[in-house]
Amino acid sequence: MKKTLLLLFPILLFSCNKDTFNSESAVFTLSGFTDTGCKEGAKAKGTMYHDVRGEYVNYKVKKGDDGGMHIYFDHVNSMFNCGSDKIWVETSKEGNTIRVHEIENSNAANCYCDHDIHFEVGALEKDDYTIMIHKNLHEAYLSEPYAQFTVKVTNDSKGKYTISE
Repeated sequence: MKKTLLLLFPILLFSCNKDTFNSESAVFTLSGFTDTGCKEGAKAKGTMYHDVRGEYVNYKVKKGDDGGMHIYFDHVNSMFNCGSDKIWVETSKEGNTIRVHEIENSNAANCYCDHDIHFEVGALEKDDYTIMIHKNLHEAYLSEPYAQFTVKVTNDSKGKYTISE
């Protein structure tokens, strides 16, 4: 009996690995969404395509409690109509492409303002992912991406994608 326990102990000890991530049972989700609302002093009259300054996306990758990798996004100075009642984000994943849809429920005021949007997506395997950001109303699902960049998902990777300086 002691020999059996001594032989089984190392097998049991090393078969439990916290670093194991089962991608087949993992669910891709969006969480942690926050929006600053219209930033003070960030309003512009007229067309949406005014001289935007300082729009960028910061991202960082961390391992989640589920064992998968998660990307934390900060979209800084993302422009929306200042008459919007609600702003939200929807995401989808197909293969190694992650689509981010930034959507507003607009009352179509004749001004625009910058928002900072924060959210997290995961669980992901370590790999390279193409991030496509689509803007505004539901029609954005059919449009070309507003911004597109690649994120290398590894332990504690981070970066910045500049949309406009």
